[in-house]
Amino acid sequence: MRALSSRGWLWVAQIGGWVAYASSLFLTFLPGMEPGRRVAVLLNKELRAVVGIVLSLGLLQLYRRVTPERDVSGRVAGIALVASLVAGIAGYFVHAAIMVGIGLQPSFDIFLDATTAPRSILEFVFAFLVWSAAYFGVLIWHRSQEREREAMEARRLAQEAQLQMLAYQLNPHFLFNALTSIRAMIDEDRARARQMVTELAAFLRHALVERALVTTTLAAELDALRGYLAIEQIRFEERLAIETNVEPAAESCSIPAFLIHPLLENAIKHGARDTDGPLRVRLDARLLGDALRVEVWNTGSLVPHAPAGSYRGAELGLVDATTNAGSTGIGVRNVRERLARLFPGRHRFELTDERGWVRALVELPARAGESSAA
Repeated sequence: MRALSSRGWLWVAQIGGWVAYASSLFLTFLPGMEPGRRVAVLLNKELRAVVGIVLSLGLLQLYRRVTPERDVSGRVAGIALVASLVAGIAGYFVHAAIMVGIGLQPSFDIFLDATTAPRSILEFVFAFLVWSAAYFGVLIWHRSQEREREAMEARRLAQEAQLQMLAYQLNPHFLFNALTSIRAMIDEDRARARQMVTELAAFLRHALVERALVTTTLAAELDALRGYLAIEQIRFEERLAIETNVEPAAESCSIPAFLIHPLLENAIKHGARDTDGPLRVRLDARLLGDALRVEVWNTGSLVPHAPAGSYRGAELGLVDATTNAGSTGIGVRNVRERLARLFPGRHRFELTDERGWVRALVELPARAGESSAA
């Protein structure tokens, strides 16, 4: 048996709810009702259900227009109150017109009676208020479920980002290059060799021991990146120039953990060296109003990634031709998906080519934060 769609459940709730409302009104009058009037009164009450179904569909369209945001505001509650009042008054007179039109009432005068009309109008208004409360209750519950799913997905992506970081850097290729560089430095420059061993140990400790985080501060993220950047700088020496420009005010801002790492890794792996100069990589972070902007720049251009063994690896002078082409785009895709989950409609992510530089730009709401475990 196929499950009902959300639209199907809407119609079940609509028809069932209004019919139950009208039937309950009929049952309250039933004990003192003359047997000959029962059919007429039942038709009267069920006509209320028909009117309620039609007018509540109009309210549904109105509420969908005024509640695009994730939370129901006081303004929306006020609109719902006024709309329910208007719908109740309109429902009363539409119902009266139908009753007169089909001959269940001889004239319209009875519906204008000062003693019975206000009570009947209030019954309609109350029914639409209950309908509106039920609609917004379901809406709030549904959106809370969405937020919970997004939070769970964000935690999953954060853990995936850490695993991907291991795939990017803690693969045999990376460790082989790092250890080979250390071996070559032992006889040439023991101080630099010791420094690289220290940086490699710190990086491995962070990558293998620290738990995956959902969020962290920009300062903590930069601390985690220093080991990786230091290893790359020692390995490539003058062929790689790294610069960081971070406003002190931006360091306390909360960001998704492991967000910047794949952007820097892509910049170093796929960037191009200046003519007779190094590959230049720059990290900028600053506050722009209520937004945190992080930019990772590298010299080069946005071109389709060349297959392994092509001229591209030789041109860089930073990675050899055995780089795994299959990993291209995973880091950027992870960044894009995590931002979409954590900041839906409230972030910006761009990868652009600007006069010999490639820029990865991330903007997200600036808010103070601290590390939180997944």
